[in-house]
Amino acid sequence: MKRFFKFGCLGAIGLMVGLVIIGFIIGEDPNDTTTSVEVDDNKSEDAKEVTASQKDFYLNKTKPKIEELTGMYDKIWDEGWKPTFEALSNGNANIYNAYDNLKIVRDTYRDLSGVFKSIPVDDLGKEHQKLLESAFSDLRYAAVARQIAAEKAMEMIDTGNYSPSFMDEIESQIKSADSQMISGVASIAIVESELGIIENSN
Repeated sequence: MKRFFKFGCLGAIGLMVGLVIIGFIIGEDPNDTTTSVEVDDNKSEDAKEVTASQKDFYLNKTKPKIEELTGMYDKIWDEGWKPTFEALSNGNANIYNAYDNLKIVRDTYRDLSGVFKSIPVDDLGKEHQKLLESAFSDLRYAAVARQIAAEKAMEMIDTGNYSPSFMDEIESQIKSADSQMISGVASIAIVESELGIIENSN
């Protein structure tokens, strides 16, 4: 059962931000000698102001909500799922307590899945809105997949079905959640890079 202990969202965020930044660096050609087209100074300043305004909105409205909800996503797992399966793995679990714990995990992920769409993106550019809406859809499906994993784990305890095939069904949902989370975090990292938001790793 220890194979059910997967990494959380915060680890995925760190990984994807690093990969996206590296991608931008690699994409720059140091030998490129093409002359850039001169742009009207006023238009250039307007564009900078728009970008600065969108960055402020993202940092003050969008990002805090993303961090709040992804923090909840990890907290549910770390405080509900992991200790329950550690106890089951060690043979120290009361099946009634384990069942109740997984019921809480299921219900909180179900509630969480409906909240990602409420993250504000209105004052961002259209392309960034689309990217983030796609990201939030991925995060929602990640929460739904973990909800389903909890439901199946409850069924496992309720019926005593610890067969390898049923374990595989649970693990499949966990892997699906991880995949959706990585996809969503990748889109968020692209938006943050394009807005010029640099995370301080110190």
